[in-house]
Amino acid sequence: VSHQVMSRLKNAPDFLGVGMQKAGTSWLYEQLRNHPDAWLPKRKELHFFDALSKDDWNTRRQRRALKNIPELTSKLAETSAQDRDLLIEELEENLHFARTINDLDWYRNFWEKVSDQNKLIGEITPAYSILSRETIRLIHDDLGVQKIVLILRNPVERSWSQYKMMTERKSNDPETVYMKDKLVDRGRAKTILENWESIFDPDQIFIGFYDDIKLRPHWFLEELCGFLGLSFSKELFPKAETPVRVSRNEECPKHILEYFKSEYQTDLDYLANRFQGHALGWKAQYS
Repeated sequence: VSHQVMSRLKNAPDFLGVGMQKAGTSWLYEQLRNHPDAWLPKRKELHFFDALSKDDWNTRRQRRALKNIPELTSKLAETSAQDRDLLIEELEENLHFARTINDLDWYRNFWEKVSDQNKLIGEITPAYSILSRETIRLIHDDLGVQKIVLILRNPVERSWSQYKMMTERKSNDPETVYMKDKLVDRGRAKTILENWESIFDPDQIFIGFYDDIKLRPHWFLEELCGFLGLSFSKELFPKAETPVRVSRNEECPKHILEYFKSEYQTDLDYLANRFQGHALGWKAQYS
């Protein structure tokens, strides 16, 4: 590859979807990955930045990739020429995940290998919502990521949704897991906004609302496409009104609800004062 071509290779995504967790990011991923002018990894969540200091995350990512590689390789023999390129791309992605050293060079190299360099490329990992300011600055300064997408959801309902997801695993105790930092911190919208807005300019951050995804998904997508510089028409998003990852229908126990309400009063006040609209309804419901 000539130096001239190499210089045009992207070594970071054009945008990052950073959460909130349980606020429609799986739906967003499905919409954007089917847009003809956008490219997202086969695996929705790369978990790169939140795993920079966590060896266990890197090990799990490698193990999953090593399990996928033989399966993908065996599929190649029986795949039509039309689907072969997509399968090879998925295989290359897993080979990259299987590498033992996951540093900034690993991340840069991942994006340089994307075949559709002229498309808008992005990554969506909701765990990024609670990254430290130091890591956010690295994303901004060292990697030069230009756009951030953040979806806000009523913190009380968001945390109840995460609780339901976490208690599907037997390793989480239903009587204590709702108080874990891992759950509660991901609903602290005020802190999340302050951290990201301390590094990125306001015009670099798209702030959307989960309520709009539910009530007017095409309007939400039109606003987002305008921010990302993507073309929009309803025909490009035929599944916009189809929910993704619906959690089980279950009423929140009173003691858990009261705990979430007490934890998030500051956030509910802040969001209502700043955004009005949906956030006023959140405050009215849970104050």
